[in-house]
Amino acid sequence: MNILIMGATGYLGSHVLDALSNGNSIFIICREKKAEKLNDAVCILNNEYVQLFQEKKIDWVINCIGVYQREKSGKVIEGNLSYPLQVINAAVEHGVKNILNINTSLPGDLNLYAFTKKELGRFGKFYSMEHGINFYNLLVEMFYGKNEPKERFFTSVINGMKRNEDIFLTEGYQKRDVVHIEDVCQAIKLVMHCGWHGYYDIPVGTGEGHSIREMVEYIHEKLNSSSNLLFGAVPMRRNEPDSIADVSLLASIGYKADYSWKKGLEDML
Repeated sequence: MNILIMGATGYLGSHVLDALSNGNSIFIICREKKAEKLNDAVCILNNEYVQLFQEKKIDWVINCIGVYQREKSGKVIEGNLSYPLQVINAAVEHGVKNILNINTSLPGDLNLYAFTKKELGRFGKFYSMEHGINFYNLLVEMFYGKNEPKERFFTSVINGMKRNEDIFLTEGYQKRDVVHIEDVCQAIKLVMHCGWHGYYDIPVGTGEGHSIREMVEYIHEKLNSSSNLLFGAVPMRRNEPDSIADVSLLASIGYKADYSWKKGLEDML
């Protein structure tokens, strides 16, 4: 298959690229041409996608772009909504039938990141009805794994505890279904071969929820850290939810998470 991946140089996208490289021709969008190849993927500049659609029959477009709240608002809107929508629109105009979008399980009124991700999913539903494409909207829970960027939650907590620093946290009672990066990739590969037609919202997680407090205390114990866990030092976000995936749809095509949260965190440690 010929596959175009947006966001392939990010943490999640790089794992998706690894998972799909065997037996497929991969094209990735880059800000600048790279001298080295990433898993033999062909790098195209971020304004060359129309030419790619004209020259190649692309079977899948996969959007792994995720611009988080810490960036300026304009970058969040462009990265999560405006730019991927332009690429998806061009793909549909050139006959691409399969779009896989990495979305978030978080509610759209939580912050600008979640809002823009949800809006792209809404466009996908409209495009599926209007143009007859298959649009798979993966509602991914809080994902994690080894070699994360240092600013991601678990990695920042682990690094702080290894240095025995004070750890500033919310009360931590919100429940999260944390899903290992390898299980996210497993879900993507299963969806790409499921044969479903139309638009689908597909929750991706383990199906189990545990509190942030429980998971942080587990890391603290495993590391035998002397860090002070300052629960309540950080205010809770407005509309902070519990978030646990209903994985029954994925289970119907053979999905079962390989990593429990304890196994996944021990893998990181």
